[in-house]
Amino acid sequence: MTVRGRAEVFRGADAVAAGLVTRDRLRGPGYVRLLPDTYARVRDREPDLGLRSRAASVWAGPGSVLCGYSAAELLGRSCAPPSAPAEVVVPGRAAPRTRADAVVRRETLRPAEVTEVDGVRVTTPLRTAFDLARRVPGSEGVVAVDALARAPSTRTCC
Repeated sequence: MTVRGRAEVFRGADAVAAGLVTRDRLRGPGYVRLLPDTYARVRDREPDLGLRSRAASVWAGPGSVLCGYSAAELLGRSCAPPSAPAEVVVPGRAAPRTRADAVVRRETLRPAEVTEVDGVRVTTPLRTAFDLARRVPGSEGVVAVDALARAPSTRTCC
């Protein structure tokens, strides 16, 4: 269950129902549970923010969009502290709740504020910079916004 050499994130119930894996095997050493019913096949490495963020996207369901540090990570501009939780925007009220490892934000995003990276919806670099600037205090926020300003895809907007 890997895509282009990268660990694929999937819903455990869906994989079991499709006969791809058993519940017992999901509990074994070849898989890691990242969020409720959300797994990845991982070998010999700790899940990083990119993997945890992709898991948050699967866990939060259709219509979700990665934001903040998670979006920056998938946009190729790592700027998060090692322990940063995944961050995801969800539409409406019927959504998962914030957890220690996944921050859920309920906001309305305009279509122009959303892009896609490797099949995962994320906020655009400009929207990501805006979110980080207003949510991350002090010099840590400045560093994060600076990392995004250097991203090639933001040069046309800044």
